[in-house]
This record gives sequence, structure tokens and C-alpha cells, in this order.
Amino acid sequence: MVFLAFAAMLTFVVGCAGLGRLVRPVTGLTRADSLPALPLLGLGLLVWLTVVLNAAGLFSTWVLLAAVGLGVVLAAAPLLRSRPHLVPETPTLLAIVIVAVPIFGLIFIPPEINANDDGPAYLLFSEKLALLGASGAEPFSERRLYGFGGQFGLVAIIRDLLGTRWLSVYEPGLGLALIGAWLLLASRTTPMARVVSASVIFGVAFVWLTMTAKPIANLAPAVLYAAVLFGAVQAWMACASAPIGQTAWFRVLAIFCAVALTLRPTAAPFIALLATSAALPVISRQDWGSLAIAAGLAGMILAPAMIGSLQASGTLFYPFLGGGVHVDGSAAQVSWVETISMSARAVWTWALLAMIGLVWLWLRRSDQAPQGGLVLLGITSAAVLLVASATGGLALDRYAFPILFAAFAALASRLELTTQTSAKLKVIARPVLGLATVGCIGVIAIAALPSARAAIESAAPAALRLRWQQPALDPEIGRAYRSAQQQVPPGATLLAVHLAHADQLDVRRNVVLAADQVATAGPGSGWPQQTSPGAVTTYLRASGVDYVAISDGLFDHLESDGTAWQRRLRASRLLARGQFIQATAGVASIAEGPDFTLYAVADLR
Repeated sequence: MVFLAFAAMLTFVVGCAGLGRLVRPVTGLTRADSLPALPLLGLGLLVWLTVVLNAAGLFSTWVLLAAVGLGVVLAAAPLLRSRPHLVPETPTLLAIVIVAVPIFGLIFIPPEINANDDGPAYLLFSEKLALLGASGAEPFSERRLYGFGGQFGLVAIIRDLLGTRWLSVYEPGLGLALIGAWLLLASRTTPMARVVSASVIFGVAFVWLTMTAKPIANLAPAVLYAAVLFGAVQAWMACASAPIGQTAWFRVLAIFCAVALTLRPTAAPFIALLATSAALPVISRQDWGSLAIAAGLAGMILAPAMIGSLQASGTLFYPFLGGGVHVDGSAAQVSWVETISMSARAVWTWALLAMIGLVWLWLRRSDQAPQGGLVLLGITSAAVLLVASATGGLALDRYAFPILFAAFAALASRLELTTQTSAKLKVIARPVLGLATVGCIGVIAIAALPSARAAIESAAPAALRLRWQQPALDPEIGRAYRSAQQQVPPGATLLAVHLAHADQLDVRRNVVLAADQVATAGPGSGWPQQTSPGAVTTYLRASGVDYVAISDGLFDHLESDGTAWQRRLRASRLLARGQFIQATAGVASIAEGPDFTLYAVADLR
């Protein structure tokens, strides 16, 4: 099955490259300049199409599959016309192997389905999207406000095609594959430059992701998000260093920035700094037409996302335009200095060590303006500090990982080699390719043996071992969820409070809403922030909730943590515990499910 998953991912990337050809005329880039950007442009088109269909209630995974199929045809057409180029040179073959092996390995690792929010949020939303044509309003879910629907379509298509087990194709598989596609398609003055770039980027990525496993700790886009930001940084560097074609690359920058915001707005400080610094020369030239076109492209991409956010939360662009439905975080406020000191040390260590060496090499070898790299580092540092101060420390280092990795990968991709160095490396390319091929066959063969699982588990780092040992979903759990749901009349609204497998509920039978982070979001002015008798019952009735399913283990894990993020979760769960204890005291449940209890809101006190 891992081979099918890898083939599906490869087909998806090729399809994106073909769809990128449809977007190229909008950018103004020449055919040669646009080649490395095509897969990411095609992904942007798919994300935009998903958000439009979601907002219109017309989403279908078959539509997305048809779009990918069209992209494959468009990508194959020029290849068939230039058959001599179908056999790449040895350095390119070696780069392909270097890119493919870490991706294959990471796809083989099971995705970590975080019961804290992945099941109630991301998987439930993708299930709604696939079955109902829209993810719909989710006023009780904080996660629904961070991603405006683009990622849900990608998750839905992979779940429909391959199943939940292979969602690692989505994250981190697609992200790394798209960065690899850029490296392989970008022109190089020396053939070995892409081999060196691929070795540096994918070597660090594989070690980074497998040793920490934190940036890919749930289904929120981190590596895929980093790939889109990587494209934005590449466009920014082209704007900064190439006097010819600046206008076209400025449009590409606007497209990638808007797509990144559509997937997840957590890198907004980084995106704003990149876009502003690239816009300043355009403004100084008084090129108002280019500025208007770039802004128009970004606005066209963001408009359906903002409509979807308005439908879900009454906020045009959460959390920046409108009050939204987020709880007051006063219980978790800490000093600014404390937030910075709590930043994730693993991310800082890997990123800064790698970037220092690579920046030095890049500034030494590159004929391009060295100040561009230094400005990028300054933008990256400022953005990470802003994100750290806004999130109460980078306990969730997914927020910083896309920014740091995008800058790191972009700098690494600009490494240049002297002619002498390239010639020396080319001599050993063929034997190294042979050894790499034999090693890949051996690794794949071992991975395919069921008896090798115990050996992998024992040798893997602790973080990776936790992912590898995750139990698969027992089919009985889904049946038990739907059996309990039979006690709820068809068409009634059911609120799933922190249910680990809320996506197993039948979303076509009932309106299923998710409170994935209980008491942190809600319609109107938000979840009531007091424990007065009847407060939560009155609130649920006023919000149109007919039945509520409460996780039995919701309040079992209330340990205190040093980060402001965990303090806020703890405070919200303590609040909800007091409210639900009062509301359900002496009230008979209408059904019991696996680790949850189902109540009629009309019966609550």
C-alpha cells in the first residue's frame, strides 16, 4: 500500500505541475522562468477551487480528482513532444533519489491523529466536505477558524482515495514533494548544484522531522504550509535580485502569500513582512498598475476564504478582521519575555545551526546581492519573535516551523558550486547513484516485511516511535458511535464535546458540530465565562443545540504546563467541567457511547 500512496502523491504533484500551466499566463512569467513554480501554482489553483466549492456548497472529491487528471494530461503533453529529455542525466537522477527516499520513509510512518483536536476538527470537517459538499458553519470549533477550507479538501481527497492511514501523504509528503519538484525543475549553472541542495534540504528535513516529530504532530499543514511559503520566499528573492521580471515575480509572490493565508494564517507576520519589503521597490517606481494587479490576485484568492470564514464564525478574516468567537485569554497571559523564553528549543536549534552555515556558504558562493539573504534572515527572525509573542511561546512549534524551514530551504536552494567543485562531484555521482539505488531497494524490501516492524520500533527515536506505535481505529468504535447516534432524531443538531472520533458520526443524519477545544469558542459572544447555575444550558439552547455528547475523559488531563497555550486550555476545561457537572447532575443520559455520554439539552439543568 505504501507504493500506491507514493504513486498517488507523485501523480498529485505532476497534476499540480500541469494545472500550473493554466495559471502561468496570469503571472506574466516566461515558460522557462515559471517551470519550477508550476507545481506550487497548480496547488494554489486546487486550494482556491476547493475553497470556492466549499463556500458554494458544491464540493466533490470527484471534481478535484478530475482537475488533477486534467493536470496530469497537461503535464504529460510537453514531455511527449520532447522524448530525449525523458531520460535525465546522472546528477538529476541522483537528486531524484535523494528527494524521493525521505519522502517515501515519512509516508511509511503512520500519521499522528491527535485525539485532542484532529478527529473532532480536521477529520470531521473533511468528512462533511466530502459528503455534504461544504464543511459548513462550525461556531464551536476553534480549528475551523484557522483554516478556511483549503486543507480540508486535500484531506478529503486523500481519505477517499487511500484511507485515513495514508494521510501522511498530505502532511508531510506533499510538502516535501513540492519543494523537491522546485529543486528538480529549477535551472542550475552546474548540474551538481541541485544534488547538493537536495542533500542539504532533505537530509536536514528528515532528521528534523523524525527526531522531533513535533512539526508534523497533527493534521494542520506544517510541511505543506512551509512548501507554499518556500515558493513565496523564492519569488521574493527573485524580486530582490533580478531587475528583469520583477513585476512577474511580484505577482507570483502575491499568489503564494494569499494561498498560504488560505491554508493557515499563523504565518501572517512573516507574509506581511515579505510582501511589504517586496512592494517597496514597486511603490518607489510608482508602478501602481503592478501593485494593483498583485493586490487583485491576492484578493481574488482570499475572497472565497473570507466568505467561508464569515459563514463559519461571523468573522471576515479570523483573528484579524472582527471579534470572532475566541474566548478571552486573560487566564493565560504571560509577560513578553516569558513567551520568547518558552519557544520550542528543538526548532530553534535545528534551524539556526543549519541556517548559519548555509547563509555563510550562500553569501560566499553566490553572485547575487548578499544583502538579500541578510534581509531575509532579518524578516524571518522578526516574524518568529512576533509569532512567539502572539501565541504565548512556541509550545506549538508548528507555528514557527513553516517560517524557519521555508527560509532555510530557500537559502539552501540558492547554493552555487564552482566549476571545479562540480566536476569533482560529478565523477562520483554515478557510483553514488548505484549505491543509493541498491540501498533504497534494501530499505523498501525491509519495510515491506511485517517482521521488520519490531526492529523499526526498537531503533526509532522516542518521538518517532510514538507515531509508529499508534493503534489503528477499531471499526467497532465507528459502529458504536453511530449506534448511540440512533437515539438522536434525524435532523437534530448534535454538539460533540471533545469526542476523539467525532468524524465517525453520521453527518448526513444530523447536524454535527464539534467543540474540539471546549469553552474556547462559541457563537455570539462566545462560550459563557461563568459557572453560574444554568449558564451553559441556557447558552446551548440559545445556540440551537438539541443534543450534546460529552467526552468521559474530557477532564481527566488537567495537568499544568509552563506554556500560556496549555494554561489557557487548562483554564477552559476547568470552566467547562464546573458547568457540565452542574448541568448534568441527576440527569439521565439518553445513550452511552465509547468514552462519551449523550444528553438531550432539553433535559439539562
